[in-house]
Amino acid sequence: PYVMEFHASRQEGIYDEIFQSLGIDGFSPDRRLKNFLRELRKLRKDLGLPDSIRDAKVGEGDFKQALDHLASLALKDPCTDSSPVPVTKEDLKQILEAAYFGQARKTVYASSVIGRPSTSL
Repeated sequence: PYVMEFHASRQEGIYDEIFQSLGIDGFSPDRRLKNFLRELRKLRKDLGLPDSIRDAKVGEGDFKQALDHLASLALKDPCTDSSPVPVTKEDLKQILEAAYFGQARKTVYASSVIGRPSTSL
């Protein structure tokens, strides 16, 4: 969900075709994203999956120590080249921090959303 939030903060409506095929509705791209993420979090909870890296019992100190290296590895991952939204190492660090803390876009991505009001989930 954190990667999807990042993408949507940079390109409004990026997932609309997927949401439409899944029957996810809402009056705006942001609302459709929120509705999808709510269902995704419910599914993860039902499956007993953690909602964040911290919930998976990774210590904050260990995470912070590894953050730069993890972002570097993610930047080299071939999947990153196929991202629908170009990303930088700093972007990847923001995504990883969101995934660690389980934070909504308002807290993590607000500085990267220019011209759009940021909202929390």
